[in-house]
Amino acid sequence: MPIDKIEEMLKCEDVRKRLAFQMVLQCAPLLKGLKPACILNLKHGLYKELDVVLAETDISYVTLQRSASRCLVLFYREKTFAKFICQDFVQCFLNEQGYTSMALPHVIERLKNRMKLFANSENAFPHEMGVLLGYPLADVKGFMLHRGDKALYTGYWKVYENLQKAKETFREYDLAKHRAIYEFALGKTITEITARQIA
Repeated sequence: MPIDKIEEMLKCEDVRKRLAFQMVLQCAPLLKGLKPACILNLKHGLYKELDVVLAETDISYVTLQRSASRCLVLFYREKTFAKFICQDFVQCFLNEQGYTSMALPHVIERLKNRMKLFANSENAFPHEMGVLLGYPLADVKGFMLHRGDKALYTGYWKVYENLQKAKETFREYDLAKHRAIYEFALGKTITEITARQIA
């Protein structure tokens, strides 16, 4: 889709259509089943339409942070996300960050609390967010160690190890985005674009 058409869609007066397009543009890897979660920073006007836009999908969401005009929203599939969190490396890292329970509601509540502390300048950024979004643990740890500097490459995240594997993942994400945008341009709904996960 040409840049001018993308800009036009992001300014569309139909709020639900604009929200669906923003999700297609920024959350395609989640919608297509490639990522455990994604985040969006939405204006309140768009946020209010989430229930309607996602009504017939298996995508859940929770507000991590709220300001006067915007909401930071985490999107995920409940069963897939809970299974992702059960992996040993995820649990070990979350334990290191002070998570005492790996039950999905507890993980989300702890993340919300840590985001609130960060917003109030009472705590450092909760870097476990990267792991929960599906970034490789080595790259999250590399980012923490180097404070965001000295990355080998920057794509969907900053890469510190296994550049070839990261580039392959970035290509998969790009393909998912192009496919989702193409389907949206053909008139498909967010429900039709979203790959439903089999339990």
